[in-house]
Amino acid sequence: MNKSNGDNQEDKIHQFIEDLNREKKPEVYRSEEAMNTDLEEMFETIRAVKRLKQGRKATLHQRILGSKGMKVAAAAAVFVLVIAMSIFNLTGPKNGNIVQAVVKAYEDLQSYSGVVEIRSERNGRIDFQETIDIQYKKPYQYTAHHRYDGVEKKYISDGKRLVTLFPNNIAEVENMFPEREIWRYHIGTTVWELEKAEEVNILGTEEMLGRSATALEYRYAGQEEYNKLWIDEATKLPLRKVLKNTPENRQLIVEFKELDVNPQLDDELFHWSDALLEDMRVREFNAETTLEQVKTAWPDLDKILETLPEGLEYFRAGTLEEYDFYRYVVRFRGETEADYLDVYFTEEPWEFTFFPASEVGKLADGYVELNPEAWNVFERYIGASHTGRWVGEEYDIFLVSSRDTDELQDLLEQLAGESIQFMEKSQLMEKGTNPVPEKEGH
Repeated sequence: MNKSNGDNQEDKIHQFIEDLNREKKPEVYRSEEAMNTDLEEMFETIRAVKRLKQGRKATLHQRILGSKGMKVAAAAAVFVLVIAMSIFNLTGPKNGNIVQAVVKAYEDLQSYSGVVEIRSERNGRIDFQETIDIQYKKPYQYTAHHRYDGVEKKYISDGKRLVTLFPNNIAEVENMFPEREIWRYHIGTTVWELEKAEEVNILGTEEMLGRSATALEYRYAGQEEYNKLWIDEATKLPLRKVLKNTPENRQLIVEFKELDVNPQLDDELFHWSDALLEDMRVREFNAETTLEQVKTAWPDLDKILETLPEGLEYFRAGTLEEYDFYRYVVRFRGETEADYLDVYFTEEPWEFTFFPASEVGKLADGYVELNPEAWNVFERYIGASHTGRWVGEEYDIFLVSSRDTDELQDLLEQLAGESIQFMEKSQLMEKGTNPVPEKEGH
C-alpha cells in the first residue's frame, strides 16, 4: 500500500467514525467512487463495535468520561481495531455489503406504488389478512387503501396531515403525526429494521413476483428467533418479510404482490382539503401551533433551538389532546425520514418511572431517564426509538429520536446548565420509584 492510498483510507475511516457518532449516513456512501471490499469490511466491523457499545449497560468509566469523552474513546478504540484488521487481514461480520446495498437503494428511492398483503399466521393457519393498495412519495406523502374482513378504509397523507376515511361517512384527521399509520408495511421500516439487526445471514436465491430475490435471515441482540427477508436482486429493495418473534407463536408476513419502483407520482395525489370532509362526521386529533406559542408556556425551548444536534431542522409545533401525557410537541427532521427528534413538554409532570434497560440519574431538581431502546412510543413511533426524559416538580420534558442517547443527554444537560449525576436504579427504588412493568414482546 503506498502512502497516499494509506492516508486516504485513514481519512475515510476517521470520517466514517465521525459520521456514525453523529448518527449520519456515512459520507463515503454518497460518493460515486467504487467501494473497496477491504474497506467495507472495516466499516462493518466499526458498525459492529458501535452496536456492541450501544447494547451494554453504562459502566462507571462511561459515567466518569461523560458522553463526549466516550465518543472520543470509542472512536480511538475502534480505529486501533481497524488498523489491526489491516495488518492481520482479519474480516468483520459477514453480509455487511448486502445490508448497505439495501440501505443505499432505499436512500436513492423517491417513490413507489404497489399492493401489499399483511397476514398473521398461527400453526400454518391464517387468522388475519389485510390487503393495501399503496402509493408513496418521500417524505411521508402517501395514499393507502386498506381492505380486510369486508371492511375498507383509506388514508391520505400530504406529509403534514393525515385523513382517514371510514365507511358510513366517518373521518378522522391527525394534524401532527401523519406517518404513524404506515409503519407496519412501509419499505423504509423494513430497511431500517435490517440495518439495526445484530446478525444477518444469506440463505440463497428464490423467485418472487417473477424476480430473482436474495433470501436473508436476521435477528437482533437478545433475540433467538430469526426473521426472514427477501431482497429483489435488481432493485435491492425488500419484497417480503416474515417476523417470527411475535406473541403466541404467531408469525407476521408482509409481502408485496405488486411493486413499481420510482413511478411518477404528482403531489396533487396526496393533497386534500377540508372540502373532502363535507357531510362527514369528523374527529380531529392534535393541532398545529407556532413556536412562539410554545415558547410562551416554555421559554427554555430557546435552549433546545440553540443547541440542536447538527443536521436537524425545525419542522412543526403542535398542541396535543387533553388526555395526552404532554401538552406540546416540537418536531425536528434531518435529511432522511429516519432522522428525527421530537420534543414533548408539559407543566403538569407525570410520575417518574423508568425502564429496566435505561440509565437514570439526578439533574438539577429532577430525575432523568435515558432509554436506548424504547418500543412503540405512544403508538406513534412503531419500532425502536431512543428517548430521554427529565421530570421535575413543575415540568416534564420527553425526547423521542433516532439520534443516540448521548445527543439526548447533551440536550438535557444544556437545558439544565449542569451535568447528569448518574445513579443506580436501586437508589431510586429505595425512594419509592419503581421500574415500568414490561410486557412480553415489548
